[in-house]
Amino acid sequence: MSVRRISACRATERAVGRRAVGPLLGLLALLVVWERVHRHAFSALSRGEEHGLRKELRELKEEEAQLKKFLKTLAWPKLTCLQAFGKTYNLSLRDRTVSKSPTAAELGYLGGFFDGDGCVSPRNDLSGCRLRIGQVAVNAKVLILFRRFFGGGIYIHSQGIGIQQPMLQWEISGEKARAAARQLCKVCLSKTEQLQLASNWPDDKDKRQLVADKLRELKRCPPNIPKQSRSSWAHLAGLFDSDGCIGLDPSGMSLSLKLTQKYEALLVRSKVFLNSKLGAPIAKVYAQRACYAYDLQIRDQKAVQVVLNKLLSAGLTVKSRTAKCALSLREDNHASIREQISSTTGNQGRYTRLDTQGCKRSKRIKRLQTMKWKAQRSNDSDLVVQLERDVAGLQLCHQIENVKTNIRRLTEDIQKLLFEGAKSTKPHLANMLELDLDLIRSAEKKLPRTSPVKLGRRRRKLVKWELWTSTPPCTSGMDSNRRPMQKAFPDPKQSLDFPDESRGG
Repeated sequence: MSVRRISACRATERAVGRRAVGPLLGLLALLVVWERVHRHAFSALSRGEEHGLRKELRELKEEEAQLKKFLKTLAWPKLTCLQAFGKTYNLSLRDRTVSKSPTAAELGYLGGFFDGDGCVSPRNDLSGCRLRIGQVAVNAKVLILFRRFFGGGIYIHSQGIGIQQPMLQWEISGEKARAAARQLCKVCLSKTEQLQLASNWPDDKDKRQLVADKLRELKRCPPNIPKQSRSSWAHLAGLFDSDGCIGLDPSGMSLSLKLTQKYEALLVRSKVFLNSKLGAPIAKVYAQRACYAYDLQIRDQKAVQVVLNKLLSAGLTVKSRTAKCALSLREDNHASIREQISSTTGNQGRYTRLDTQGCKRSKRIKRLQTMKWKAQRSNDSDLVVQLERDVAGLQLCHQIENVKTNIRRLTEDIQKLLFEGAKSTKPHLANMLELDLDLIRSAEKKLPRTSPVKLGRRRRKLVKWELWTSTPPCTSGMDSNRRPMQKAFPDPKQSLDFPDESRGG
């Protein structure tokens, strides 16, 4: 082939290439414009949906606040007895004579528990000291142990109201308190000096005020733990029963142990003991900035299992069921074990704890946040904007579902308390808050989808209409203060036929 023909062919190829590139560039520009238009349209739709979701969230939070307000007024039935170690004890339990001395392991456990929840205080007339321990009624076993080995009585400290459980208190005073303080100061670490003052309470009236002032001063200062004092598994079991916590990662299989104290001296001594037994610096102490306290934490999985087994063998009592549940954790029972662990703890975090679906949503949000962080590192601004919008939408939906879960839990708690005989300290509050107590009292396991607050509003409207149409404008149907009589309201045992919502009635 000649040189002219070759150059002609190459010129033809370049011309064809230019003609092909033009339409491709036009198509690419069209795609970019369409993507921008689509993005703006999607953003406008997202803003409309976001407005609707935020309105729904506000309404749900109002219903949640109403249910919480009513729950706080429900007084539990009066506590008359407690069950522990297979026996039923009538309250209050008066002082008794000591019939049995504790073993070394039992005394170590009681000393650790007293270090966590015990209290040493002078009597009002300064004639002696009192030793006291307060616990909720479901944890009454440990109070029975203190009464069995040291004497004293168990009394009702406060009745239950709302989510606050009934509180019991073990108390001992007089010569028995001195004897108990002599035994406990041998095994206690943080309250040794207070117990020594209680065991050597002076008989001279002039010296009692000085000792009482010193005892109050010791409560405000960090404890001075003697160097010769040593911790033990029994002492650690008692301390963990009083101030310990077993945590389970909601999105994983990791367990953790945590001990919380106001001062770090006792936690440091426990950390040294645990690390010496585990053979590695696994236990660590952290400071809580929010509440000015300290935490001793163990997060290594093998160490957690070893420590839990040691605590169970050393006499763990209050949290023994929780520890056994944690040791039986597997991949196929993660959700049930987490539910069991949460049921054995207190009610402080009941309405902030995530359910199974909430854990999944939280895990997905964390995954997107990690992707957003990586996109920021790689300077991909478009992907960052998209992920920010996705995370914001998921967080809003997450809040809505959490509030719905709390409403369901509140309804179940109110239902349970009403079945057990609880009564509201403010009976008029149910009508003021527009609550349908008949719906909450219903024995159905599956609650209807309609919220009791919404049904309460409809019932209230019907009651007002019934009262207006049935009562003439005179004194009939009114009390002496010209207020509607109770008979004007429907009987809780009778059911009302509500109008059909689909017809707008």
